[in-house]
Amino acid sequence: MTSSPKRTRSPIIGPDSLLGSTFGNGASHALEHLPQLARRVGDESAVDALAAELARLASSGSIPERDAATLVYNLACFQALAGRLDAARDLLPGAFRLRPDLLEWGLEDSDLAALHDELAALAAQ
Repeated sequence: MTSSPKRTRSPIIGPDSLLGSTFGNGASHALEHLPQLARRVGDESAVDALAAELARLASSGSIPERDAATLVYNLACFQALAGRLDAARDLLPGAFRLRPDLLEWGLEDSDLAALHDELAALAAQ
């Protein structure tokens, strides 16, 4: 019987790695730019429907918690950039619960600038 090679943590591959954080954030990061797209094409209802469907997906349990948290965080950024701060406030506690490290990120994130003073309290919910 041969022994398996010892696996080491890679800074490139894995959930906390460059690759993991890129794919974990990459697709949903584009959501932050949807308000500008909606204004440009004049169809906010379609963009809102997409955001609602993605929120449903994030809460369905069908994607890993880390990815769901990133998706919810980016949905909160989308809502904040669209001027819907209450909707962003509703989303952020769930994102912070699944990924507490997002609080530190959020405190520096210009997308959430209007909520910076509230983020710690939202994380504590």
